[in-house]
Amino acid sequence: MKKEKIIAYYPYSCNTNAYHGLIQEMLSERFFVIDYYDVKKDIFQINDIDAIYFNWIEDKMDELDRALILKAHEAGVRTYWVFHNRVSHNRDMERECRTNIVFLMKNVSDIIILSRSSVKYLYEYVPRLDQNKLHYLPHPEYIGNYGALEDTTFQGDIDKSRFVFGCIGNLRPDKNIELIIEAFKCFPYRRESKLFIIGGPDGEDYLEMLENLIDSDENIILLPEHIPDYMMKFYVESADVLVLPYDVKTSMNSGVMLLAFTNKRTVIVSDICMTEEFDDALFYRYAYADEEDHIAQLTKQMERAYTDGKAAVRKKGVALFDEILIHNSKEKVKSELHKILGDLPTHSVRAEIRQMLSGEYRDKDMWRRKYTISDAWLQNVLSGNTFMEHLKYNQAKRIAIYGFGKYGKLLYKEMQKREIPVACIIDQNADKLAGDIGVCTLDDLHENLDIVIVTVAVDMGVIRERCQSFNEDCYVFSLGDI
Repeated sequence: MKKEKIIAYYPYSCNTNAYHGLIQEMLSERFFVIDYYDVKKDIFQINDIDAIYFNWIEDKMDELDRALILKAHEAGVRTYWVFHNRVSHNRDMERECRTNIVFLMKNVSDIIILSRSSVKYLYEYVPRLDQNKLHYLPHPEYIGNYGALEDTTFQGDIDKSRFVFGCIGNLRPDKNIELIIEAFKCFPYRRESKLFIIGGPDGEDYLEMLENLIDSDENIILLPEHIPDYMMKFYVESADVLVLPYDVKTSMNSGVMLLAFTNKRTVIVSDICMTEEFDDALFYRYAYADEEDHIAQLTKQMERAYTDGKAAVRKKGVALFDEILIHNSKEKVKSELHKILGDLPTHSVRAEIRQMLSGEYRDKDMWRRKYTISDAWLQNVLSGNTFMEHLKYNQAKRIAIYGFGKYGKLLYKEMQKREIPVACIIDQNADKLAGDIGVCTLDDLHENLDIVIVTVAVDMGVIRERCQSFNEDCYVFSLGDI
């Protein structure tokens, strides 16, 4: 199939989640898939792409992301957002995340849900949501995505003749790892069972808390380390049942559930939306009222699984594998995904839209951009935006300021205060400026720069072309973009 359309994908690089690799592979059969950040670096590249596909953007949205989404709408570029979580797992981000979700629901072209019942939470945000925006896309299975090495061995003391409960994935508070430990300690058949917990820890404090809870219990194995892909299948198959006590206030879907079913294992899981996609007679689903009840219900499900026995839970796992072969096969998901994207607007239609943005409108747009620069600078000063921290982090790179008027001088002073070196100043009135730092016009620029911050409302394309003639990876953006 000839590929003519371009889709910007977020997050493009995510080595810890095979889901992104699968979706990008499905998209790439029909489209060129590029990194969303390549577009974010240059907002005017929006005219060169056909669609944007967002995952979890609501957790990290900034003003430039919002501007890009609005500009995409103006330029006829379709925007797709996947509704993964009810709200951010980070409680400190909850309020901001809710605001971002409402913005996305109102401004993206299409909303994709991975569990049909999760639509009820969308209506909690926007009661009058346009149903034509909604699309259901099953979560794909992981067959063949996590291969185990033949000589793989378990990095801990485990007797597989015992009943084994397993927990894998990043060790974060939203995964309720501590509740698994508390429940296992209340579990009446604990001495005849094993519990292993494996994954990269979310900070030393959380890890220390888990270690204190375990308190040298020989029936609990804790391996606080990232799980490489070649070990994932092995660890999943080392468990009789995987335990997934998600926080239902934030979670709706689970890739680990699909990973378990892919490897013919069943799960103990809280009552998240994705559980309604499968036959609940084949796994151990439970609801809870509060944390104390959560531990009690989790313990109860552990007892159910243990009482059913190894053979019975393995039979459930095999049946779940058969289910995902029908409902979650990669071919089915790919077909549904391609239907959702359908026929993106042709380049001729989008050329007409771009024409509308030229001429007189572009002159008016310059005044809007001047206001945006002023407003963005004020917001950064008032909110303590991390933009300066980002520059400080990149201080080994060569950073230049374009335009040494009011905002250019303010930016320069702020960078001096934070000890962020400036390689040079670029200004068309260079001959009238003097100082301790080199000043030149764009025509006289001979610097190999990494970052150029434009503080005036000008044609970014000309500046970018000149700067990238020395370094093709030079990142050129406006104060209004930060």
